[in-house]
Amino acid sequence: MLALDEIFPEGNWIPETFIGKNVVHPPTIKCVHPDTQIFLADGSLVKIKDLVEEIHNKGSVEITDDKDFVATSEYNLFTLNSIGKLTLGKAIRFWKTPAPTILYTVKTRTGREIVVSGKHPFLTPKGWKQAQDLESSEFIAVSRNILVQGVSQLLPQLMIPSLNPDRKNLKEVPFAKSRLFSGNVQKEIIEKYVAGSKINNLAQEYSCERGSIRRLLKKNGVSLFGQKRRNFRVPMYTTKQFWRWVGYMLAEGNIHLENSRSYKFSFANENKKIQEDFIQITESLFNITPKSYMGNDGQLIFTSLDLKLFLEQIGFPFPFRAEFKTVPRILYKCPNEEIIEFFNGFIDGDGHIDKWGVLSIKIKNKHLASDLQLLLLRLGVISSIKETKNKIVKQNGCFDYKTYSLLLVCGDDMRIFGGKLSLLIDSKKVRLKNFLAKGERNSPSNWDNVPLDGEMFKHVREGLGLSKKKTGKASTVGDIESGKVTPSRFSVAYFITLFEKEDKQKLYSSEIDFIKFLASKDFAWDKIEMIYSKSSEVSYLYDLSVLETNSFIGNGIILHNTHGHTMMTGSIKNAFGGLITKKRHHCHARIDQVLVDLLSIQKEIHPGIFAVMDGTVAGDGAGPRTMIPKVKNYILASGDQVAIDAISAKMMGYDPMKIKFI
Repeated sequence: MLALDEIFPEGNWIPETFIGKNVVHPPTIKCVHPDTQIFLADGSLVKIKDLVEEIHNKGSVEITDDKDFVATSEYNLFTLNSIGKLTLGKAIRFWKTPAPTILYTVKTRTGREIVVSGKHPFLTPKGWKQAQDLESSEFIAVSRNILVQGVSQLLPQLMIPSLNPDRKNLKEVPFAKSRLFSGNVQKEIIEKYVAGSKINNLAQEYSCERGSIRRLLKKNGVSLFGQKRRNFRVPMYTTKQFWRWVGYMLAEGNIHLENSRSYKFSFANENKKIQEDFIQITESLFNITPKSYMGNDGQLIFTSLDLKLFLEQIGFPFPFRAEFKTVPRILYKCPNEEIIEFFNGFIDGDGHIDKWGVLSIKIKNKHLASDLQLLLLRLGVISSIKETKNKIVKQNGCFDYKTYSLLLVCGDDMRIFGGKLSLLIDSKKVRLKNFLAKGERNSPSNWDNVPLDGEMFKHVREGLGLSKKKTGKASTVGDIESGKVTPSRFSVAYFITLFEKEDKQKLYSSEIDFIKFLASKDFAWDKIEMIYSKSSEVSYLYDLSVLETNSFIGNGIILHNTHGHTMMTGSIKNAFGGLITKKRHHCHARIDQVLVDLLSIQKEIHPGIFAVMDGTVAGDGAGPRTMIPKVKNYILASGDQVAIDAISAKMMGYDPMKIKFI
């Protein structure tokens, strides 16, 4: 043995069920960074680490020989099926695996970013390709939409006033006799205060100083409050109005500690319509009236401890400043109309629409920009995040630059999005109205294109007897076939219709179906702007096993796992999945030697082994799911597995003598 004796010094048990029978090769495990954001079936956006760890904490966890941790459960999430449609799939196994020493960061033109292992595959126009083999300017598939019905979410209800979390019931609070009050009297005072009695009245009733009442309340964890806190309220469920208010606050709001007993809320916007709307919504939702600040007409303020506590429970970060703001996660599960109203508030507060209909939002916090980008997928809108710098003049007259994230929506996506918005600021409404009035194709996207294979396109066109001129778009045809341009989705849709009309005998249905796959309405092709490797800063990576499709959406990117490690898979490697049941990572590290050893084993356990390879329809390109089908009408058969693998490799364009295991 070349390798297996060293990998398995104690011997390797071969399941009896495989002796004398056929075996298959399952896909290898892929892994992503623990902070990767995953969309679940209800619209929830969760970190893959949080999801996997939650399942591991609940159930039985198996530890593999490779030190992987895996648990079984069921979660519905979004996945890409075999025909290129985003649909719901079921994750059944949840993996936590030791991180390799090197990880790869992939950044796309639209600002999406993800960190993965080197062997993690991405969907490209030529099939699934591992991160370590990707290059800048290549296209990968990203989600175009996350279609969820969504429901209004139940909001946390505060009890005003409230005891500390560990003292929810007065009956559970132990009251020891004090110098002034017995245990029962102490409980009585607290119950009356909770019911609405004032400290002054209680001091008079029990013939003591007000400070004694205050100390009693504070000692037992009871919040001290004034009349404003008694009138505070929160809605029972999320509403459009509630999310518009949240949009206002994320765009123009600030919250900071006023004193030990309250928090100061400020909202800065000089537009009178926005100010009036903010005041009206705040009063309606929380029974609080914001006031202008010391004659500053552009700033509204109010104080409230309870609103801070409430917002904290729905995910508001504190301190609540621009560099820390994030979108509350419950919004991702809400109906589309509530999400739209959130954007109405945010854009009215801090968005800009230019005369070409391009929406731009300048954001200090990169994480908030990513949150908004993912939230827009709920509305079927693709956005871009660009980095921009503002020049700042310091007190000493020197210049400095501050980096911001610029969220952009333009072209067809702005047409989809803009048609749903109801803004209040007149200038923004007018520009948006003028843009939408121009109709389709007046502002085509400069990035949302379809990377067609020029050779395949030419093969279909000529096979259908269409000259360049006869297509009606000779110049576009020339550009596609020469590879000079990546055609727009509009142009590709035109050629799909033309080819289907001309292909009366369905001779090119496979090629046309593949073009339709590339032009799918469910995902888009995003160009890699940068890819680089660096040392891992995390101990573990995470993965999901999804039934049938083995794919899910992470950070808005379509993620998938597939087989790899050798140049080709044939009859020899067919045994790997069944005969190697342990230490698979170790075997992959020496895959060529392992395959030679497996050939020797197969000859012993499969007497008279005979391999058949079906090549009636072959796949052109990287696989397995997105290859271009080619009718070849070949069937290979041999009792010599080395021979059949060598011949098939030669037919695929490889030099068999350069494939190590052959």
